[in-house]
Amino acid sequence: MSKGGIMKSKIKIFSTLLLLAGALQAAQNGTCAPCSELNSESFSDLASAELADNSISFAVQESTISSKDMVFLENGDIQIVRTEFDLFNGIRLEDETIAEEPYSGSLELPEVDPEEVSKGEEEEIQFEGSKGGGAVPGNLKALALEYFKKNIGKIGNKKYIAIIDFSKHSSKARFFIMKVEDESVIALHTSHGSGSDPDGDGYATLFSNVEESKKSSLGFYLTGDVYTGKHGKSMRLHGLSSTNSNALSRAVVIHEANYVREADVQAGRSWGCPAVAPEKIGQVIKLLKGGALIYAGLSGK
Repeated sequence: MSKGGIMKSKIKIFSTLLLLAGALQAAQNGTCAPCSELNSESFSDLASAELADNSISFAVQESTISSKDMVFLENGDIQIVRTEFDLFNGIRLEDETIAEEPYSGSLELPEVDPEEVSKGEEEEIQFEGSKGGGAVPGNLKALALEYFKKNIGKIGNKKYIAIIDFSKHSSKARFFIMKVEDESVIALHTSHGSGSDPDGDGYATLFSNVEESKKSSLGFYLTGDVYTGKHGKSMRLHGLSSTNSNALSRAVVIHEANYVREADVQAGRSWGCPAVAPEKIGQVIKLLKGGALIYAGLSGK
């Protein structure tokens, strides 16, 4: 098997294990974290998620990777032990050094003004066709669209969906903003948490919902309040899945960062936030403000 094939297989089985871990955590707690904390119990599960709680369904595919490649940690995280991967020999940017402001407000989903959201502000943004160079991985797009359609009445911003593919190296454009109308997209660069990439090779292999883990979280989000914090203009995220239900209290937000560039360089690592390049933050907020759906997943590609 090629190096790329090994990496893809391990990402696929990791997504399966993460789903099971989320379900187990919810079962142990006797409740669904996003339901109790966010009043999001009205959000429908995906048809493929045969679970009693509101855990999301990640793309589950068969894999022949041995269980010895998986390490189950006491705090519920799952680690992939990778022995082979594609090396990146380009520029590596510095990591985050400033903690985002802690959030102490309401955990309720924000109320959205449909009139305000419907205005849209595409300006000079150049969207590509759905099959262009910035095409969204098909498995992630299918899951995001299914969730969007099942919950369309509860989603404030119905014009755009964002999809983050954490299978990709951080030097690649992996933050996709898609027009729902025609599925055209723009592809941007984004960071992942330092805890998700402890060896600093640019690949995220650990994901967590735990406070102070500095790890990224997989799952479905809704965008929340726009504010000015330690990183400038930022946008809060509400986690809708058992794997990201602590996003708001963890201060996992979209913000600008000098360690993310729109270039083929390895992004610096955040403290769990999907940060974007400074020149892109205005664009991202304009398109996704007002309760847009964001899906952070693993394509295995």
